[in-house]
Amino acid sequence: MVQWKILRPAETGNNKNMTGSIKPVFYQFDHSRTEESKNNYHLSLQISIDGFCFALFHLQERKFIGIGEYVISNASNQTIAEFIDSIFAEDQWLKGTFKSVTASFNQYKNTLIPSALFEENKLSDYLSLNAGSTSLNQLKFDRLLRSEIVNCYSFSESLFNVILKYFPSTQFLHQNSTLIESSLHQSIKNEYIHIQFNRKSIDIVAFKNNKLQLQNTFDYKTAEDVIYFLLYVMEQLGLSQETTELYISGKIVEESKIYDLLYKYIKEIKLRELPNQVDYSQPLRLAEPHQYYLLIQQYLCA
Repeated sequence: MVQWKILRPAETGNNKNMTGSIKPVFYQFDHSRTEESKNNYHLSLQISIDGFCFALFHLQERKFIGIGEYVISNASNQTIAEFIDSIFAEDQWLKGTFKSVTASFNQYKNTLIPSALFEENKLSDYLSLNAGSTSLNQLKFDRLLRSEIVNCYSFSESLFNVILKYFPSTQFLHQNSTLIESSLHQSIKNEYIHIQFNRKSIDIVAFKNNKLQLQNTFDYKTAEDVIYFLLYVMEQLGLSQETTELYISGKIVEESKIYDLLYKYIKEIKLRELPNQVDYSQPLRLAEPHQYYLLIQQYLCA
């Protein structure tokens, strides 16, 4: 039985002036696996400025055995790394040596460059167009083979160091890389859009004839904000509200004002389902599949 608690700065043993708190919001694992060696597992980490979640995947059985998610509230960019450090140190499912580890980042700015034009020595220049100064950040890029695009992004050096302290062989990627790659060839329609809902922002990718037309991130506060951004994107790309298929995943539920408004304006909407090429432990059946779609796809697309 997992003991849930809110972790506050004083409990982390770090800076007592640090603001914010950590709270588990979803924690479902196959507890018959507690004593198993982690050598047979892949660990997927997903990190944002307001939360952290992870999934354990048994490589030989091709089976996800658990997902844990924490909300991080009222933390600054400087203290996110300290909160992540406290989770890594205390969570029993994160202890041990994993066969492989991936870590993805969302709500961190990124820039897409066509593969044919990408030059690694210009990475800082690409990012300065979208993210400003990168002097204190770790610069990374993902080669998206399906879409022939390079996704350039950065995140704090302190967060990079915390992850490598616990998981030295981590492969890093941006959440939007997974969003783009997992969305390709997912529709029989010529035109389709996928919206990933984060807690305070949405990531939108749009496709025509299985070619990426746009990827962008928008902060939102109301359901009307979401509809405005979606319709703006569709208008700019000449996409029809009648025939364009809309896929949604992440932090959204069907019984919500956002979902109702989406249905008012878009005729074809589908919630993303868990990929069927792998298996899932019974506790994970308690999750709404679309909520952790990109976390699951992270390993499958890596």
